[in-house]
Amino acid sequence: MLLHAVGFDENNGFFYHKVLLSEQNQRLKIKNQRSKIKDTNKKSNMGKRFFFLIFDMFF
Repeated sequence: MLLHAVGFDENNGFFYHKVLLSEQNQRLKIKNQRSKIKDTNKKSNMGKRFFFLIFDMFF
């Protein structure tokens, strides 16, 4: 199972997509990305952001 982390920041206009392959490090990477998003939310006031995870059954 692949875990896709997709996020978009309207203020800075960047788009990132990461595929997390190792199941052991998935939770740590997700926590790191969430903390990064919280930091960017503090820097910019009210930016439209969405963050979602896509779970695939492909190997």
